[in-house]
Amino acid sequence: MKYSVYGELPFDEAKAPAKTQYECDVLVIGGGYAGLSAAVTARKAGMSVVLVDKGRPGYSGQSPHVCCTRWFDADKGDERETVEKLYFHEGEYLANQNWFDVWIRESKSVYELYAELGLTEQYPDANSTGFAENDDYFGYRDLVGNRLRHKRFMPGLLKNGVTVVDHTMIYDVVEDAGKVIGAVGFDVASGTPMVFHA
Repeated sequence: MKYSVYGELPFDEAKAPAKTQYECDVLVIGGGYAGLSAAVTARKAGMSVVLVDKGRPGYSGQSPHVCCTRWFDADKGDERETVEKLYFHEGEYLANQNWFDVWIRESKSVYELYAELGLTEQYPDANSTGFAENDDYFGYRDLVGNRLRHKRFMPGLLKNGVTVVDHTMIYDVVEDAGKVIGAVGFDVASGTPMVFHA
């Protein structure tokens, strides 16, 4: 059957995914930075992991993309008292002590994970590559296009043994005694129901 909407070209009905039910130890919903970290961390702890994303990991998610590689590292001379004083002085009414504690404890390991997955590489700037001098901004775009962080999420997840189910919208989680034990959703393209047991 063909579909057409408001005079657009007709398109074929999408086929249902070959697999519609998944079982895992840990179900991660969302493939942004937080989902990536959760999935790889759980996998490295020996858990079977399924990551479900409404789009494609790396291109969705609401966690802010890191704009620098700052992390807390006592081995490099960082002192909690000094950093804490600056943190709370600059953001007296916005600072969150709980988040600060998590950052002190875990930021280095998160940075190391991102570095391992190739998410911290700095791209060459347009001036040093000669593209700016020649006004070749399309050439520069092509040079860095395949090195963008977004494209590295999937290889990083798959390399670590995480099962990825993309283009699937989760619309409800299943709970038992206050614990999430799964989720239900649908394949975005075909509307096929999808079930996840965790």
